[in-house]
Amino acid sequence: MGPETVGKFHAHPKFHEMVGKRRRTIAALVALSMGAYVAFLLVLVLAPAVLARPLSDAPNLTIGLAVSFALIVWALVITGLYVRRANGEFDRLNTDILEDLDL
Repeated sequence: MGPETVGKFHAHPKFHEMVGKRRRTIAALVALSMGAYVAFLLVLVLAPAVLARPLSDAPNLTIGLAVSFALIVWALVITGLYVRRANGEFDRLNTDILEDLDL
C-alpha cells in the first residue's frame, strides 16, 4: 500500500467510525479491568482479614486465593470480549473500507 492509498484509507468515514468504536471499547474494558483490580487492592489494604478467611475447611484455600483466581479469569473474559468484537465488527468495517477503495 502506497502513501496515497493509506491517506485514502485514513480519510474514509468508516475508518473514523471504526477508530471511535475501538477506542470506546478499549476504554470501557480497561475501566472494567482496572475497577476489578483496584477493588481487590482496596480490600487487600483496608480489610486484609477478609481475604485471609478460609473458603472451606481446608485452611490453604482462602477467599483471597479465590478472588485472585477470579481476577485472572476476568482478564481472560475481557480479552475474549475484545477479540470477539475485533474479529466481528472491526474486521467487517475494515473489509468495507477496502471494498469501497477497491483494494
